[in-house]
Amino acid sequence: MTVEDKVRKIVIEFLDAPKDFDNSSTFESLGTDSLAMMELIMEVEDNFGTEITDDEVQELKRPIDLINFLKG
Repeated sequence: MTVEDKVRKIVIEFLDAPKDFDNSSTFESLGTDSLAMMELIMEVEDNFGTEITDDEVQELKRPIDLINFLKG
């Protein structure tokens, strides 16, 4: 499973996003509030074995941003 596939699966599961959402959609347009974003980031950290700082989270506006961040 690719980084993109894993992120999309987590976004669909945790944000109840439609399966065909666009990676360039904003998290806000997918219905993300601050609590949901925090839960999403914690799940991503668990799945990828990484830590994402609060400053880094502030830069992650869209799923594609998160995917690119994880690809590093």
